Amino acid sequence: METSDQGASSSTMISRQPDSPFAEKHVHTATQPSTGLSEQNLDDSPLARAQRGVDRVEATTLGWNRISLIITYILLWGMYLLFAFERSFNRNLGPYITSDFNQHSLLPTVDLVASILGGVAYLPMAKVLNIYGRPEGLVVMSLVGAIGLILTAACTNIQTYCAGVVFTTVGFYTAIYAVDVITADTSMLKSRALAYAFTSTPYIITAFGGPAASQSLLKHDRNWRWGFGALVISVPVVVAPLAFTMFRGEGKAIKSPPATKTGGILKRASRLLIEFDAAGIFVLAAGEALFLLPFNLAGSAADKWASPHIVAMLILGFLLLVLFPFVERWAPAPFAPWKMLTSGTVLIICIINALFAIAEDTWSSYFTSYLQVVYGLSVSHAGYINGISSVVGGIWQLIIGLLIRWSGRFRWLLLTATPIYALFVGLLIYFRTPSTRVGLIIMCQFFLSFASKVILLCVQVGVVSTVQHSEIATAIALLGLSGSIGFAIGDSISGAIWTNTLPQELARLLPETAKAQAAAIYGSLTVQLSYPLNSPVRNAIIQAYAIAQTRMLIASVVVSGVMLFFVLLVKDVKISDVQQVRGTLL
Repeated sequence: METSDQGASSSTMISRQPDSPFAEKHVHTATQPSTGLSEQNLDDSPLARAQRGVDRVEATTLGWNRISLIITYILLWGMYLLFAFERSFNRNLGPYITSDFNQHSLLPTVDLVASILGGVAYLPMAKVLNIYGRPEGLVVMSLVGAIGLILTAACTNIQTYCAGVVFTTVGFYTAIYAVDVITADTSMLKSRALAYAFTSTPYIITAFGGPAASQSLLKHDRNWRWGFGALVISVPVVVAPLAFTMFRGEGKAIKSPPATKTGGILKRASRLLIEFDAAGIFVLAAGEALFLLPFNLAGSAADKWASPHIVAMLILGFLLLVLFPFVERWAPAPFAPWKMLTSGTVLIICIINALFAIAEDTWSSYFTSYLQVVYGLSVSHAGYINGISSVVGGIWQLIIGLLIRWSGRFRWLLLTATPIYALFVGLLIYFRTPSTRVGLIIMCQFFLSFASKVILLCVQVGVVSTVQHSEIATAIALLGLSGSIGFAIGDSISGAIWTNTLPQELARLLPETAKAQAAAIYGSLTVQLSYPLNSPVRNAIIQAYAIAQTRMLIASVVVSGVMLFFVLLVKDVKISDVQQVRGTLL
């Protein structure tokens, strides 16, 4: 942990930070900022409002001690533990929940809609964090996530379940985004990868705990609702201490005058719509949804891709996506400065992040179902294999964080990891056949986890390597948006391959006595698993799965190759020379 006092302007001389993690505090009398905020900092001008959250968190880090920093990181770790369990339950129980409503094939469509809305939410959330404060945004979005968990636990139809997934995804994705911003606020850039690696270690626990808990829930009359109910209870237990710590830190550092209200309700509402760029949100969300949903819906449409509503959605969605940059260019209060949207480093890193998300989600959407159907594994064992990335990657990330801190650079690691990722996704094409031993799949998972964790840490550090502290929240939001767009596209690709491959292959491969059951088999994982291994029907299902998975993997390899091209364009930033934040830091 280090203590840094960065000057108020770029022209201020900054002392070089020592490498010791227990360095003493540096004091620059001429430029030492106050640990409190004056009334002038908290006025209601647009510029001051845009920086209020940044000022508050800087005042907090300048005013607290190492004990406060340690407590905060423990609580940030707890938030990631809650999020990791939610993701594990959703991944392991989702196929069974949709199968209960005979809609197993809707799994990527549900995830697609959630990814679209979750990604769009990052940008207004960045403004909330900058204008109102980090803890305010964290509390509100955790509440949204809790509402989603309640809807999921109480759902009696597929529509309510979809709503629950959307609320949960939007709420917890943006809450974890707030956690990532707080992590960036409280760490030096050269140590940021290590900080992110530490907060991500809960995935090591949920790699085993999540599947085991899911299996236990399914054993008891398939009452998966208790799992989501337990998460609802956990939300205030985890969020309240973290919010209290942040609010308490701000309270000690800030002498805030009462907030002034100007204008009537309509005027304030109008200002908020402009300030949060409601037009931009609508154009982006509508464009993504209209352009990506047809890839999942075309397979079930009467005339497939020739259906008028499918064509109309594609064209309108594409036009809205093209329109979005122009809306932002001339918006009164755009999400991000135009120079950031056109910054080479930020733009390339976001493209890499999106391509990685596409490559990852294209082949992994049905991975858990594949392991259960093809190899006859239980939910827990399939979850363990799927969680190898979390266990291996969780430990490996700490080493990568230390390597980045030691070298002061990240590009060399990104250049190493990307071709390894592409290679082992390619090997899965050869290995993922019904006759392949599951051990070879596990081997590929090990190497993919090494590569993927390096890529994720490098893009997290890279996207903020050339921005100021006041722009960190926006840069991370753009990274989150690019990832959600990538996952949405990945879901669209996997969903399109699934809906256009599995039904046809089942109709072709199933024995004549079972062809009448093709629709029921396609729509339910439970029905698929009801046929014993080595039976003619199960063998036909396995072959259909193998064909669909192979096509998904081929698409993923192609995207990985494109990603490697953009990695070559990344600027080699010496991050150990970059100082963004002030105070007692990691």
